[in-house]
Amino acid sequence: MSRHAPQCKVWVLHLILPDGGDYDDNDYDDIARWNTVGWPHKIVQLIETTTALYVEEEEKFHKLQTLDQAAFNDRIDSLTVTAASLLDLEFHSLALSYDTS
Repeated sequence: MSRHAPQCKVWVLHLILPDGGDYDDNDYDDIARWNTVGWPHKIVQLIETTTALYVEEEEKFHKLQTLDQAAFNDRIDSLTVTAASLLDLEFHSLALSYDTS
């Protein structure tokens, strides 16, 4: 890109800033103006739009990840309590079987 910078400056001077004389504004000049000024501006706009969408999606992802992590932690806690109660129940049934013998 930097190797084209000098040529771009020449295009800007000749096509965008015409001298005070007669200037023939034809279709080729309009296309050249658009290619010189319009496309870089459009690319910058697309980059800004894409960046804004990326930030928005990243925030959504983090919110969902936080909710999923909380749900996962709740499920782990629930399973831990269930496992502990089953272990406790098994321990009591073993204790009862030893008492009756």
